[in-house]
Amino acid sequence: QAMLTWQQQSTKGMAVVMVWLDLLGGVLSISQNALDAGAHNDIRYITDNLPKLLIGGTTIWYDLILLSQHHILYGSGAGTTDTSRPHNAGREGYSTVQQYATDGDDIELVAGALTGRGVQPSVGVGFGVK
Repeated sequence: QAMLTWQQQSTKGMAVVMVWLDLLGGVLSISQNALDAGAHNDIRYITDNLPKLLIGGTTIWYDLILLSQHHILYGSGAGTTDTSRPHNAGREGYSTVQQYATDGDDIELVAGALTGRGVQPSVGVGFGVK
């Protein structure tokens, strides 16, 4: 995800809430070890569970990279619109409305555009290739 975000220079479509929840999980995991060590007055509660410490630390590090990409480097992309490309540029080869539509697309407008390109509705599936 970090490489994809870097290549696209955008975090549009990234589930930021999930990253925040993952970060919370990493912090709580390490905090649990720290609280256990403090309650028992024994540092071994932290040092003897090295895998948990490393996984929690790696999670926190990776999530901080993703959050800095989203909130600092590239922005959320929510208010930006790229007018240099036609609306359907880069979407060739899609055969369903769900695959074709992106965030903010009006599904009925997309369906109308696809109907004109030979993509027809199919029962129970949405739109399929004609």
